[in-house]
Amino acid sequence: MLSVIASIISSALGLVLNKARTTAADKLKDGDTTDEKLRDVINEDLNDIKAKIDALSRKDLLASYCFLKEGVVSLNLALDEVKDEQTSKDDTNGDQNGGSQTTVATTRNESESGVLNETIALSHAIQKLNDTSNTRLVSAKERFKAALEEATRAFCNEALSLPDRIMALKLRVVSKILECLQDTKAAAAGCMLFLEELHDLPAIGETFSTYFKGGIKSRLYKDSRLENVKSVLSLNFAISEFIARFSGEIPKVRNWPRIHLSTRETIHPLLLDVDVVKEIFDKEEFQPPENQITSCRKCFCNFCINSKGQLLALSDYGTRVRVLNRSGETKKFCRIIPTTANLKPDENGTMALVIDRDDKVFVIKTFKDRTSGKYVFVLLVFDSNGNRQYERVLHFLERDTAKRINCVIDNDGGIIIHLSDAFDLYVCDNNGNLKSTLSLEKYSSGDTRHFFRCASVTNQNEIVMRKGEKVFVYTKEGKLKRTIIVKKGIGAVTVNYATSNLEIMEHDESSFGTRRSFCIRSYSENDEVECLYLPTNEEYWSKHYCSHPTGPAALVYSNKMYERKIIFL
Repeated sequence: MLSVIASIISSALGLVLNKARTTAADKLKDGDTTDEKLRDVINEDLNDIKAKIDALSRKDLLASYCFLKEGVVSLNLALDEVKDEQTSKDDTNGDQNGGSQTTVATTRNESESGVLNETIALSHAIQKLNDTSNTRLVSAKERFKAALEEATRAFCNEALSLPDRIMALKLRVVSKILECLQDTKAAAAGCMLFLEELHDLPAIGETFSTYFKGGIKSRLYKDSRLENVKSVLSLNFAISEFIARFSGEIPKVRNWPRIHLSTRETIHPLLLDVDVVKEIFDKEEFQPPENQITSCRKCFCNFCINSKGQLLALSDYGTRVRVLNRSGETKKFCRIIPTTANLKPDENGTMALVIDRDDKVFVIKTFKDRTSGKYVFVLLVFDSNGNRQYERVLHFLERDTAKRINCVIDNDGGIIIHLSDAFDLYVCDNNGNLKSTLSLEKYSSGDTRHFFRCASVTNQNEIVMRKGEKVFVYTKEGKLKRTIIVKKGIGAVTVNYATSNLEIMEHDESSFGTRRSFCIRSYSENDEVECLYLPTNEEYWSKHYCSHPTGPAALVYSNKMYERKIIFL
């Protein structure tokens, strides 16, 4: 048996049973991944699924299960045939070594090369099946296709109960994954479509709304409701893990199907705080989404994200830029030391960090001129690998008048610099040379409690400014186009470049029924608002939200103990 494929079979079957992590890895922790043990794990899961479906007593689900079991049997025969041929060629040891590596559950510390190796191993394993066991492989695929059709028929039956339809959806996912072992991207696309259909069910929205918001209804049918919530979350986690391990690309969390609670209210399964998820699963073992770092005590500030989905931040008192990967590991990106003579660091200086579409990194920081004693702003630019490209002393800026400085890059590569509370913007070319000064149209407001500062640039090069509870959108000519008022105050503002929506994270936790929750409000061009709620168990005082023009985004929030949690979108 080829262990890499057997691991997928076990993992897929496990998600039907609410096991969000690889079943084979759970039961084979000693690392002795023998063919017989894998076969026992798969058969045990098949029997457990049969028991669950017997309890539901639905003929479409039973038919889907029968086809699924036949497909697994045919696939196992194909795997055994490959193994026999390998044995005859004295190549058994090499394949077993590969199998022992690929059945270990994916962890957040797994390197990118480890994921790549698993994908390559799957490709090689499928190629061997194509070469030696094509007839049985075709038979297995036909059975999986039939299982998918029966499960789809059951899912579309509105007369069935919600647990029945969730079970049907799980069988659809499993059948699709196993049918498309040769095309994991097609399997991933199919699974995402199935999730969208599940999340759109009114009963799913009502289940999650009642569970998280509480109220009188939440006291009834608590156990069955909790089981349904677990099932949906396990399914989302498992599909995310499958995409990350075998599709050759990072799951697009920002575009992940959301659960619709009511008009314009949503919950994102992969953005739920890990502590909330642990509460749902209680003492059960589960694999949290790979897009979250649950504890980071590094002293970072001024976050931005690159096209690879890596978080960049200033660290070491502004003397370095570091990269934080999804694994939680950090590495040095560059040092912020100017080569210009007679400049020394300004201990109380202001700093800005921003990244452009091509992952060039721009840092603005103040330094003291040893000769004149004056403070000057210096722009340092680095390529995507952290190599210094150039630096410029920005003589048109005066430190004494700048309490804070902000910088954004427009879609043409231009650098827009803003000093806090000023209505003038400095527009530079991509070499840091000043082109013009842009005066923004003033707004009428008596609010002086918060800084007026630049936040982002839209797809149309519109300039987004923020102050207190308001977001102002200006045309590239400086005319005020629209004003958005957020009642809870603004924690962070960014642009979703895929939808052109403005996404505003509220400063204070919102009331979500009886729950404390973050709220991200997404504003379309015509000011339609969708509210994404992120339930949480504790108070967080610092929030950052950054995005990259090519799609990646990240949430960073800290509690009073300076423990940071990071969610990659």
